[in-house]
Amino acid sequence: MAKKSVSLATFLGMFIIMAAIVAFILSLAALKTAEELRIKIDELNKQLNSSYSEFTTRVENEVDSLKSIITGGGLVEKFIIASEFLESFENDLDALFTELQKTPDRPYFRIFVTGKDDVWIGFKMNKNETKYTYQKIFSPGLSQEKFFYFKPPELETTYTITLSKDAYIRVAKPDSVYLIFYGFNSGKLVKMPSIEVTDISEEFNLYIPGE
Repeated sequence: MAKKSVSLATFLGMFIIMAAIVAFILSLAALKTAEELRIKIDELNKQLNSSYSEFTTRVENEVDSLKSIITGGGLVEKFIIASEFLESFENDLDALFTELQKTPDRPYFRIFVTGKDDVWIGFKMNKNETKYTYQKIFSPGLSQEKFFYFKPPELETTYTITLSKDAYIRVAKPDSVYLIFYGFNSGKLVKMPSIEVTDISEEFNLYIPGE
């Protein structure tokens, strides 16, 4: 009976030792797997960071290219103006004098209507005015008018409209209306966010000297 007890104890002891050895080996394998996984994750992070850096650099370059195109006197404005002059403004001296004005310190914006339908747009000096300073049904394309919001134009024509830095705008179809801002050797293209803008400087984050 004593001999059987010794054999059982020996068996249990060997089993415990073997189990410990197996557990140790499994833990080493788990550590190795975890290290391999960490290395793979680090490599993936490096690839993602590299791809993100390349993407952001490409986007920044494309944005810079777009800015150079839409700035005052840029390619977009020149192309639209040239094509519309050929169609409509050949004998319009007012339009000619309006376009000849290139004064970076007198910022202005123009209206661009997309689609095929005409759009009514009204302008006030500010949101508290009861009467519209200027209103018109605009045809698709670039407006003949230049809307000066900081300083008046050097030469007044039928196409130069003087507003204020906190001018109010209301449109019938905001999805079809864009504003192209020029001034201080820069440009900005924005879409009407809704049927009305109560303050153009605040809404479109315009640069106003002294503020």
